[in-house]
Amino acid sequence: MDLREAFLRDVADHPADDTPRLVFADWLIDHGTPADAEQARLIQIQCDRAAAPARPRPAIRLAEEQDLVRSLTDRWQGRFFPLRIRAWERGFVVAVRLPGSRFPNDMPPYPQYRGMPPADPVGAYHLLANSPEFLLVRRLELLRYGDEAWPGPLNEDDLARLLDSPYWRVAELVAQGVTTLGYAEEVHPVLDEETLGVLCRHLAARSLRKLDVSTNFRDYAIDAAIDRLVASRLDLDELVWDYDGYDVWHRLSAEQLRRLSAGLRCRVRAENRVVHPPGRG
Repeated sequence: MDLREAFLRDVADHPADDTPRLVFADWLIDHGTPADAEQARLIQIQCDRAAAPARPRPAIRLAEEQDLVRSLTDRWQGRFFPLRIRAWERGFVVAVRLPGSRFPNDMPPYPQYRGMPPADPVGAYHLLANSPEFLLVRRLELLRYGDEAWPGPLNEDDLARLLDSPYWRVAELVAQGVTTLGYAEEVHPVLDEETLGVLCRHLAARSLRKLDVSTNFRDYAIDAAIDRLVASRLDLDELVWDYDGYDVWHRLSAEQLRRLSAGLRCRVRAENRVVHPPGRG
């Protein structure tokens, strides 16, 4: 373990304490690159704001923070393609998004990726899984974008590589598919039975508190997915299982909702319905 990783682990092990963050910022200024100096300044600004959130901020300080976030986000997204940064908090990335589908062999179709090199599936996930910079990430989004997205659900090896990493301590995982309406309503999932199994096996011993598996399973696959989740014994606070399409038979029934909540002993949300496990209000 190098000194940078030791600082990052100290920050991750004391998430409510700003002191390790500010010590790391000082170290970055003294020993880091110009890019490190930008992150150090962001740590200082955001920690100062978090310490007194009601205090008015000068416009020049707000503009400086926005410029730093923009610069650092561009740099990180270039280095960790195809990852997208969703949020910074007290100087560190806390929420990220990845495409919830198999990687292509050619250029990604999304406008925001034009001009970037093609994705190397093993290389991209290997880099992400072995980067201590992600110790502070608490929310991971794996999202689909419609039928123009890369075909097929997420690759199970890619998913396992991330979830096995000692640097990922995600508390909230969103694996959300999408529907499109053409001749018939189509479901474009992030998860299928195999990837759900990988998810359950690799998360059983982790500190995940919230899981969102919305718009992944058609009516004929729902019961098998429920059985897989219940058998996993995931220790969750909340499971979200919405469906963003119009076909009502792909939604959870009241009995399926109760079975999920009782089996996982957690709160389950589906559309506008919320079910609590027996014995909990």
